Amino acid sequence: MSVDLKTKTEICYSIVRSLAKRGALYEEAIANIYRHLISTNGILVDGGANVGRHTVSMARHVTDGHVFAFEPVPQLFGLLMTEVEKRNLLSVVDARMIALSNKTGQADFIFFNGPNPEHPDRPLWNAGYSALQVSGTSSGWQREVIRVGLTTLDDELRGLNRVDFIKLDLEGGEFHALQGARTILRQFRPVIAFEDARNAGDVYGYRRQEFATFIDQCGFHFRSIFGISYTCEQWLDSAIWRPHYSLAMPNEFEAETPLREAVDQALSTFNIGVLFS
Repeated sequence: MSVDLKTKTEICYSIVRSLAKRGALYEEAIANIYRHLISTNGILVDGGANVGRHTVSMARHVTDGHVFAFEPVPQLFGLLMTEVEKRNLLSVVDARMIALSNKTGQADFIFFNGPNPEHPDRPLWNAGYSALQVSGTSSGWQREVIRVGLTTLDDELRGLNRVDFIKLDLEGGEFHALQGARTILRQFRPVIAFEDARNAGDVYGYRRQEFATFIDQCGFHFRSIFGISYTCEQWLDSAIWRPHYSLAMPNEFEAETPLREAVDQALSTFNIGVLFS
């Protein structure tokens, strides 16, 4: 029996809302998608690598490939490198301490930190609120402005003959990073997983219609992290619920079975059955 989009999204919303650790479900879905869709000699990008959760997972998967990881915050980049070195993944991972954008240069980066009651000598960091642009303040956290370098994926990955998967978790900067990867998108047709905050355009100064038009003109289409397809109009419709992470897939994408298997495996980790057959 066919299930319409509104029903599908309402089912997904009811499931996600019931989970205390919904963020962990999204991360598991992303990891399963690149494990199922990308070969072991693939080239993957981890934009907003933080301390390396996906960088390490990607590197373990592409044993004959390569991972390019980008993290502009020095404290987080140091922890990222520690994780990569500890797991002997330096031959697979190329980590760069720079922020992804649609231009090169430098910019202020707002970084939130705070006291650590258990270890006063080691402050806590709130990477989930830290970004090139932020809206308001984060209660209980101290705001620190650091200067970071900006780059584009087209510049950083120039000379490659393939890019298979791009993950972007940039706290609203995802559209700008994709604008800076226009050549890669058109030439290599990667699968893209990105954080999809509805207010990102307000914070970064663009209209969501611009994002949708860009994706469409590059020959991609939107899906939720659970694999549900959207038209551009549906993706823009605030009445249709979407998870906090989305996919942008090449229009010629045909690997529906591996994608469905990836999503179902992620759901099973949280004791959730198959959503749609």
